[in-house]
Amino acid sequence: MIFFIPNFDRNENLTFLQKVKTVDWLGTVLSCGGFAAGTMALSFGGVLYPWGDRRIIAMFILAFVLFVVFFFTQSRNIWTTVDHRIFPMELFKSRTLILLGILVGKYMAPVRRSFDLVTNFTRDTALGGGEIFTAIFYLPPLFQFVNSDTPVQAAIRLLPLVCLGVGFIMVNGALMPKTKYYKPWFLVGTAVSTVAAALMYTINENTSKAAIHGYTILLGAGIGSYYQACMVVAQIHVGKEKVFTAITFIAARKFQLLSKTETAVNTS
Repeated sequence: MIFFIPNFDRNENLTFLQKVKTVDWLGTVLSCGGFAAGTMALSFGGVLYPWGDRRIIAMFILAFVLFVVFFFTQSRNIWTTVDHRIFPMELFKSRTLILLGILVGKYMAPVRRSFDLVTNFTRDTALGGGEIFTAIFYLPPLFQFVNSDTPVQAAIRLLPLVCLGVGFIMVNGALMPKTKYYKPWFLVGTAVSTVAAALMYTINENTSKAAIHGYTILLGAGIGSYYQACMVVAQIHVGKEKVFTAITFIAARKFQLLSKTETAVNTS
């Protein structure tokens, strides 16, 4: 399959040096530094160093400070302009975008119980694409340690979750533009994924494979109904010139989701 990327240049009338000058270099350095420090803290904490280690605490503090400075510079347009800053602060005025960010960014924190695998599924179920990532991380160890599956067999058992998730994403992408309504997809999808997550919470070492597969099918169908729709809805609620920024905002929330899910895996 060959992908043809269109040649799109929004600043075709500018020279290379003029384009370089439009980059928000201060915002770029601050945001990259904040994400790097936060990711290192979440990755190293509980693995290389204890969570209370001064190095982990220092990285968390550094990430917090960098993001505070970043948002301050963005709000004051320091060394940049309103049109060229990385993150237009006006997106925070959109209730829909904030809710979409929460929806894709909320993650499920494992809860310690006697059976410390997928049984410890969630404290936050109604919101969050983190459900599907948590299931992907925790189901293979469950099948390997409890049911003595090989790694390949454990991976194959993820197919119901993945296939239903991808399938309903495609169904959502095909039908939502025709129906012109997006809220029902979010309402029904989050309701179904909540029921699925509640059922996953009941899993223990005696739960049958068929039951687990049924729960994952329900989970994939629920999350697939709305997860990628966030990108489309975000574009609808901003002006044409802010489409790329809105997509970046949603994508950044997904990046934070992955980091938090990794933390859940490292600490369990």
